[in-house]
Amino acid sequence: MVIQSRKVWIAGQFIPAQLEVNDGKIQRVYEYGKKEADADYGDKRIVPGFIDVHTHGAYGYDTNDGEPQGLKEWMRRIPEEGVTSILPTTVTQMPDVLSKAVANVAAVAEEGYEGAEILGIHFEGPYLDMDYKGAQLRKQLRRLRSSSLRCIRKPQRA
Repeated sequence: MVIQSRKVWIAGQFIPAQLEVNDGKIQRVYEYGKKEADADYGDKRIVPGFIDVHTHGAYGYDTNDGEPQGLKEWMRRIPEEGVTSILPTTVTQMPDVLSKAVANVAAVAEEGYEGAEILGIHFEGPYLDMDYKGAQLRKQLRRLRSSSLRCIRKPQRA
């Protein structure tokens, strides 16, 4: 399929262009009008899919719910808003709630679903600065003890 617009976002600017798209991926970029277009969007903008790296939920579902159907519905619908990839984000909570949320995201990602790609998970807290905790509940936050920190060094190249 070939689509075109006089405003395609390429290399940091809008330019007139055609995009050859197969299986939802851009295969080639051509000059505007070079080939017969299946769809011409005129002056409407064509931009790459957005990656949402911090989102707690949508459509009545929250990452902390840990419900497979809610997460699948969220992923199915979010591309309607231009989002093609996502990091579902937890809210600082008790360990059992967070464990369930993380296990749910991993299971849905592994078993497969329709819609936006789950790139991983944004695990928010519980180790946050008390002065910059935002909406996180103080009682759910934990202080990081320096004795629990380990420094992992990358091997030096020869």
